Amino acid sequence: MPLFKYAGYTQNGAAAAGELDADTLATARQILVAKGIFAEKITPLNQGLNFSTLRQLSVKELLSIEIGRKRLPLKDLSAFTRQFAVLVDAGLPLVHALDALIEQGGKPSLQRALQSIRRQVKEGESLSTAMEEHTHLFGETSVNMVKAAENTGTLPNALAEIATLFEERQALTQQLKSALTYPALMVLVGFGIVWFLLVSVVPQITAMFADLGQALPPATQWLLWLSDALSQYGVLVLAFGAGLVLSLRFALGRHMPLRHRYHALLLYTPLVGGLLKRT
Repeated sequence: MPLFKYAGYTQNGAAAAGELDADTLATARQILVAKGIFAEKITPLNQGLNFSTLRQLSVKELLSIEIGRKRLPLKDLSAFTRQFAVLVDAGLPLVHALDALIEQGGKPSLQRALQSIRRQVKEGESLSTAMEEHTHLFGETSVNMVKAAENTGTLPNALAEIATLFEERQALTQQLKSALTYPALMVLVGFGIVWFLLVSVVPQITAMFADLGQALPPATQWLLWLSDALSQYGVLVLAFGAGLVLSLRFALGRHMPLRHRYHALLLYTPLVGGLLKRT
């Protein structure tokens, strides 16, 4: 079912924003009207879009379609959660704390999520229930920790612990990136050198082998064939490789079981797996 994001106002004049599932754009408008929300803008996300839905959109709305649900950087998540924890620990009501965070600005995806959470909390929903609609941003672990803290009355402490977890994850990610930067650069440089030799140097000495009039070893024949193939179809090979990488990233972002298998494979990969386990 297509997913739509909306922005508008309630009957009381309060700002309202969030996401909802609907079969068509018209159905999404009807659902919002039934909830008492006057939508100024309804934009579909690309999940589950069909041709009938796209036909109902204007050119401006088509250009504003987002590709999937965007994930927040750990830096933004840790900063938001830490500030939220401080405000709640100071005794500020949840709605007022969310208002303060919304006024600070930030990533559009986070702003939309905060506005949706604020609206639901103001309507009487618990914080964890409101956050469940945005697990793609905050993660299931964070939502479950908030739910447990609400039952035990330790929400400020839970938010502080979540912020610490995000900060630790950010530090580990930076450490991992720093450790892999040099090897990745060496691999890239090595690949470029080999590509240059095969495309530019090997063709120049091919004539020398032809003048010898002798049968060439299979390894040399394979090298000459590879050089000729890259010279003719090198651009297509690069385009295919780039498309494969982008498709893999897209699939990993949308398919959780595939992401789990990919991470498990990384853990058993020589060198990379050991580095991941140490960090």
